Amino acid sequence: DIPIVIRCCMFSTGSMAAQHADRPYPLFMNVPGLKIISPTSPADIKGLMKSAIRDGDPVLVFEEKRLWPLKGNVPTDPDH
Repeated sequence: DIPIVIRCCMFSTGSMAAQHADRPYPLFMNVPGLKIISPTSPADIKGLMKSAIRDGDPVLVFEEKRLWPLKGNVPTDPDH
């Protein structure tokens, strides 16, 4: 077990060349035992981060910087 969660920020600038719009997480997809998550909403980040923290394996969390100011409903259920 290697219980670690690493948060990574992704930032894309619209209307740039393809090499500037590429995502970094495919580089890590073939690493055995490494889990990768990329949440898309406030509810996603809450549930996925709780699961990642409780997991015994290493987890990379790739967050899109444009989603940081996003607001939304987050479940209050302790199992979420």
